[in-house]
Amino acid sequence: MKQKTFFSEYSQSLVELAIAFTVMMFLLSGVIEFGIAFFQYMQIQDAAQEGAIYGSVNPTDETGIRNRVADVINRPFNLGITPTSSNITISDHGGRCAGYGLVVTITYDHPVTMPLITSITGSTIRLRGSAVSTILTPPCSP
Repeated sequence: MKQKTFFSEYSQSLVELAIAFTVMMFLLSGVIEFGIAFFQYMQIQDAAQEGAIYGSVNPTDETGIRNRVADVINRPFNLGITPTSSNITISDHGGRCAGYGLVVTITYDHPVTMPLITSITGSTIRLRGSAVSTILTPPCSP
């Protein structure tokens, strides 16, 4: 019977630690990446809601809606979305007068920064936030 030495047990433990550490780092990087993406999604959703609320009072002021969205979406982290960006779309359900719905939609491609996650998700994760608000003014013309 071969006697175990201190170094053979230590080496075995080191190999087990290396394998477990790799798995744990992969899981941790996924949690961090998706946490950042979720925070950016919430930022996008808040900006869409803010634009829809502004648009419910000023439905024909598309520049004002875009400026409101761009102002909110770039705080606290600048996502680089400008008022003239094609990432912001404004549409209506039937018309831009009282009683109809105004929809503000924002799309953003979150760049994946953790190298292990890109093999699963690709280099970006598409985030989309949308909000609908009922237009309050002006009244519809007969």
